[in-house]
Amino acid sequence: MKSIGIIEKLKGLSKQELVLLAVILSIFLPFYIFVIIFIAYLIGLIFTGEMKGILKRLSHHFILLLFIGYSGVISLLAQNVMGMVSTLGMFLFAIFFYYYQAHLTPKFFRLVLQGILSLSVLASVFATLEHFQIVKKFDYTFLSPKMQVWHQNRAEVAFFNPNYYGIICCFCIMIGFYLISTTRLRWLKSSQ
Repeated sequence: MKSIGIIEKLKGLSKQELVLLAVILSIFLPFYIFVIIFIAYLIGLIFTGEMKGILKRLSHHFILLLFIGYSGVISLLAQNVMGMVSTLGMFLFAIFFYYYQAHLTPKFFRLVLQGILSLSVLASVFATLEHFQIVKKFDYTFLSPKMQVWHQNRAEVAFFNPNYYGIICCFCIMIGFYLISTTRLRWLKSSQ
């Protein structure tokens, strides 16, 4: 019988894929911890020398860089600090996704989607507890210091903003439909 355990799947991944998977799944951690992990990962790419090649290949995507540059100039002219931070974030995510695409295989892609979907279940449980104010008495402000003040009656989980959590929910719904539509299980096919 073929094993479908997560340990066996993880053992089959390369070191780069394991680190990449950890960075991707760290988005479900509190926002500031994810940012630290993400920046540490990018710094690691600099120290391994891979960043130079990524930037060289990224320079071929003129329209993307033009858009990021345009966003930066507009934010700078408008003296919009959050806009400049967002522009920097877009550039860093462009680097990350370019690296991710270079290491993507169908097996790894499916594992990433399954991991995201699994962690979204835990996030939805926490959101439910948060919405009904069950966890309020446990003082979970370590996730976000002003969490209980800013977003009362709106689930934030660990995504810094309820709107970001809503985006994650939408992505997880699409991921779920994709995984269901590509699953080859007999009990799913027998109903057709």
